[in-house]
Amino acid sequence: MKKILAALMLCAACETAFAQTAKELLADGKNTENVTTFGMGYDLKMYSPLKQINKSNVKRLVPVWAFSLANDMGELSQPTIYDGVMYVVNGNWTFAIDVATGRQIWRTPVKLRSSGATGRYRRRDHARAGDDL
Repeated sequence: MKKILAALMLCAACETAFAQTAKELLADGKNTENVTTFGMGYDLKMYSPLKQINKSNVKRLVPVWAFSLANDMGELSQPTIYDGVMYVVNGNWTFAIDVATGRQIWRTPVKLRSSGATGRYRRRDHARAGDDL
């Protein structure tokens, strides 16, 4: 029994060590290293507050890496970034990408089903059988 309890506590500690905290979510947009919510904060400012890029130097920007998302359906949401990893979801895959190098860390398939005549898509693992929403 003690071994099981110790194992459960270890698993719980490992799980919380990799997730962002509520404080980090509320501070999104203030810490430009992590983009953990849609719109860079709950106020949906939809832009970066960084000052390094401006009208005089924007024309000198060049990409440092590119990544194919292997998708012809379009992206389902904007990417999020946490601890140097970019998470991207599209109609086929969920990707984890190293922000510094553009190297894929992992990917997992996304299982979608059409929700009927509306043409909207839902993740299968969260939809109930016969649910048309």
